[in-house]
Amino acid sequence: MSLTIHANMIEKYFLLSERYFAVILVAPKIEYDAQYKQPVALNAGATLTLPVKVSGVPTPKVSWYFSDKELKPGNGTTIETKEQTSKLTIKNTTGANAGAYQVKAENAAGSDKAEFKVTMKGKNICNQIHLFWPSYPDVIMWLICGRSHRGVLSSHFNNGKVV
Repeated sequence: MSLTIHANMIEKYFLLSERYFAVILVAPKIEYDAQYKQPVALNAGATLTLPVKVSGVPTPKVSWYFSDKELKPGNGTTIETKEQTSKLTIKNTTGANAGAYQVKAENAAGSDKAEFKVTMKGKNICNQIHLFWPSYPDVIMWLICGRSHRGVLSSHFNNGKVV
């Protein structure tokens, strides 16, 4: 038996006869605006938004990753996925949000993925390093801030006060 399918006939399922039917599977495809093909440069404190269009039959499962770890909603991170779109949003970005983000779409017919590079710019790119010093009972926190490639400033804190 042979079967010819025309574009106007494609639906998720269609009846061939009373005894046979065909299941149409279409591998996922992720599409996004050309502006995201270049690294996304953000100022610290800005909101990162990465929107994509996702297609496939059946509807693909979409997952977002940062540095190969799956992202979950919470702490300023939201993931909105509908039937044909998905959007990652991260509010109040810091230097810790710079890096590679991936989105992956999977269904029974296959998978697709896309990667986005995010860089941080500006005067207030900070990362916190917590140190546990054996001779001190309190946690000492170092706040390291880069200043537009002009060097690194560091402040030392103990119990919320500069030391």
